Amino acid sequence: MRTLILTSDGLSPEIAKELFSLLGKKPEEVKLGFVANAIDPDIQKPESAVYLLQERASFEVIGIQDVIDVDLRIKEDLAKLDDCDVVYVGGGNTFYLLKLMRDSGFDKKIKELLSNDKMYVGVSAGSIVMGTSIETAGVGPAADANDVKLEDPRGLRHVPFMVAPHLTAAEKIYYDQFARTRQLRPIVGIEDGMAIICEGDRYRIVGPGKVLTWHSKLFR
Repeated sequence: MRTLILTSDGLSPEIAKELFSLLGKKPEEVKLGFVANAIDPDIQKPESAVYLLQERASFEVIGIQDVIDVDLRIKEDLAKLDDCDVVYVGGGNTFYLLKLMRDSGFDKKIKELLSNDKMYVGVSAGSIVMGTSIETAGVGPAADANDVKLEDPRGLRHVPFMVAPHLTAAEKIYYDQFARTRQLRPIVGIEDGMAIICEGDRYRIVGPGKVLTWHSKLFR
């Protein structure tokens, strides 16, 4: 069954509990493929190094010991995902990530993996790319820069809505304005600490906070 966990800011203990339940495995039995490429454009910044350390530490905290690095810039690395239970795609620049996913063939590979009962976990940009469009990455004061000049914002379309992570009450006004220009195009916004879980064609929210939707009745 197609299973995705689209998080705002990673695997909290509550979200991790859902992950292990869905996999039917203990933490020490899970093999995770870690795709950190979204941070490539900012890799020289000190905060990027901190982010990567925090992501790796979060795996240890929830008990996952078998972590495989997968670099989408290296064609041969895609094959590493065949042996993984979880494909984990971290945060960073969404425009760069989507372009790299297309250029590397990951967009096709993930369809194959999901059809073979692999689980996908996204964080921020890694969640946004799985929606119908990545246009939400360009909304608000913390918008991603489209330095790669990506012209086609269509996402990988594994969920029938756009994903808006890190949503706060202060940012809601920007999404209200954005939604008015995207009539009838569903958007689902989640706060940090929350995740959208997709099991086949069923969707639910886990984690504390409030889910906000535009043009969608999935979570009402």
